[in-house]
Amino acid sequence: MTKQQLFDIIDSQVGLNEVFDKLRDMGATNFGALEQEFIQNVSNHSINFYDRLKSQISLFFWERNKSEALYLVICSLNQNQFHQIKEVSLKANEIRYKENSLLWQPFEENESIEALLKEYATKGYEVVFEPFIYDDANFRTYFQKNRKFATLIIDCHALFVYREQFLKLDDFIETGGFIFPICQSYSPRIKTKLLQKQAEVFTDTKHSYYSDFKVAYPYIELNVSTKYDFFRRLTNIATTRFGFGELKTNVAPKQILTHSDSIKKSQNAEDKRL
Repeated sequence: MTKQQLFDIIDSQVGLNEVFDKLRDMGATNFGALEQEFIQNVSNHSINFYDRLKSQISLFFWERNKSEALYLVICSLNQNQFHQIKEVSLKANEIRYKENSLLWQPFEENESIEALLKEYATKGYEVVFEPFIYDDANFRTYFQKNRKFATLIIDCHALFVYREQFLKLDDFIETGGFIFPICQSYSPRIKTKLLQKQAEVFTDTKHSYYSDFKVAYPYIELNVSTKYDFFRRLTNIATTRFGFGELKTNVAPKQILTHSDSIKKSQNAEDKRL
């Protein structure tokens, strides 16, 4: 059964038992927590449940054929995490942060990173994405396993809160790609603070790869200031780093999946797929 056929069943909200049966038949082992959630709340599921199920299915299919889509890991903050920033000059940006990190608004259009990726998918390549779970050892192990396929989208504000977690990522230069959005409407003072923190964190690693970034690597984008630049950088990484083919004209909208900060925590079977 194809991914789209599974999505069609989910969208109909009829016969979801069949979805879990088919996934088991295909060898999927990490849907136990979601299946239990489905069984326990069979008549009362939120849209978030269906989105999380689709997101996990998308990752399952991506793992089977990694050339099908860009794998993006969003390194941002939710509102509670943002409140841990002690730098007073950055507090003005609090309005860009909501209840989960995929609602972070990186550019001046005030669109969430999740919405931006949905829009990109109608114009560019298919993507699968999930938030970086900073304090989850299982997620870190999974990321290490798949890092050469991953493009990190890094919110520099997150470096003020999770500096040590970034430094713990060994062989960071082996990651597939990097994009650092820094909104063009930020004041010069805020831009300076963010760029200073970016330089500090990425110079401190034992590989000192920040200095290497200043070489013309096509898959490392240090200061992306608008959503249109962001879209171009995603396409550049897809073609130059991962060898994706040229985009066709009149590209049909592709399925982009929502996620939430709680998706990994709600699924105890993470280590089964490692």
